[in-house]
Amino acid sequence: MNNDGYRVLAIDMDSQGNLTELLSGQSSNEFIGKSVLEAMQQNNVKEFLYSVNENLDLLPANNFLLTFARWIYTGKTYTGDIIPFSGSPTLVLDNLLEQVRDDYDFILIDTPPSLSEQTINSLCASESVVVMYECSNWCYSAVPNFMDSVESAK
Repeated sequence: MNNDGYRVLAIDMDSQGNLTELLSGQSSNEFIGKSVLEAMQQNNVKEFLYSVNENLDLLPANNFLLTFARWIYTGKTYTGDIIPFSGSPTLVLDNLLEQVRDDYDFILIDTPPSLSEQTINSLCASESVVVMYECSNWCYSAVPNFMDSVESAK
């Protein structure tokens, strides 16, 4: 998409930060204080975008994204600050993306491999879902349950 001239925003909603490291070439720890978590807490996406190239921006993640659920339910951040959250806990990312939806042709969201607040927020902010899974019976049998979650998020 990027090579075809489309404007793309890649969002890393996985605290492992693999997408962040892949696209930035840096450790996800380099983005502490400059990640999707802070963008959501400050309700300001543009300040936290990392430009990969002319047509590709990244909203990076790091391991502190694990504290996302604690923040939306208690207001407590990983630094110990209190930033009260009000609104729907499933629409935090969707509301944030309203600031930039018209700036991009595609917004891709990488999610953790488990059903979590990050995953639910990503599903609620998405128009389409691509499911990748390991080709094993254990993984294959989990797909219908995940698809039920996708349907619930619509």
